[in-house]
Amino acid sequence: MRVIGEKGKKYMWTDRIKKHQEFTDEEIGEIRIIEDFLPPPDKLVFKKNTVKITLSLNSSSINFFKQQAKLHHTQYQKMIRALLDQYVQQCLLQENKNKIKAHMKAHKTKSKKSRRA
Repeated sequence: MRVIGEKGKKYMWTDRIKKHQEFTDEEIGEIRIIEDFLPPPDKLVFKKNTVKITLSLNSSSINFFKQQAKLHHTQYQKMIRALLDQYVQQCLLQENKNKIKAHMKAHKTKSKKSRRA
């Protein structure tokens, strides 16, 4: 039995689960050594450049995000940041589409003029 508690206060007794593992004398088979392909831990952290700001929002909006964050086990600030990031990405994508359309329209107009001449 294992005892779990904090500095001798309030104990909770739990039974340890004993697992029975059987081993055999069989061959494992051909062993292949592979090259280490995992990145170092510092390469797994994707920190974005963030800027701290002070922002006043409606209490109903904050309450909504706090409730949703609690449901999804995350922080409401992260949810708001993700929402803003997605909005900006969508705006930039639409802006690029509009630039391409304008460029193609201008190119078609030039082509028509050069054919007439």
